[in-house]
Amino acid sequence: MFMDTTALYDLTINHTINKLLAKQLLPIAKTLLADPNKITNMWGYKNTYTQNEGASHNPQLEFFTKFILEKSYFYLQDKNIKLQDNVKLWVSLFASEIIKGDEHTAHNHPGALLSGLIYLQVPTNSSKLEFFNPRCANKAWRGFVDKKSYIADNGFYKINEDFTASIQPTPGLFLFWESWANHRVPINEVDGKRITFVFNVGAEYV
Repeated sequence: MFMDTTALYDLTINHTINKLLAKQLLPIAKTLLADPNKITNMWGYKNTYTQNEGASHNPQLEFFTKFILEKSYFYLQDKNIKLQDNVKLWVSLFASEIIKGDEHTAHNHPGALLSGLIYLQVPTNSSKLEFFNPRCANKAWRGFVDKKSYIADNGFYKINEDFTASIQPTPGLFLFWESWANHRVPINEVDGKRITFVFNVGAEYV
């Protein structure tokens, strides 16, 4: 007789392609990245990250901030995650530029509920975005589970022999995930500038 089964802690990545949105956002991102007063280089590559709401208050980005908030509420509703009545969401937004030799090592986004990005300019064969399977942080799983049973490629993501799930960037690709998920950008091996807007969505009491 089988026991009852409950699924916990599943990672859902929402994604869509919106090339028109990317075309609207690219010149705004380039302007921000060209301003030396806005560059923080927090992780060794060019970006405008700040610990506050960043570029979300930029008048040119008001429409994008609203877009992110709309998608956030949809994501939470789809996952059956309910916010308290006295809680509202906020958006932190920054521009990012990765060139040859740049990388962003494994990390998550503490202090946020949801995270995501939209790829605005993507040179061919730019570094993928990789997510780590938390199960395989346990050495026993890495050592004894048949890796072939995990390898998969559905056209959007590819699960590799090291159990990471990699996503190939393309202009207009818009991604949404829960901020606890560990991920990284491996060393970029190609010339050109890969430009994105990255965002975090947090919550506060009102």
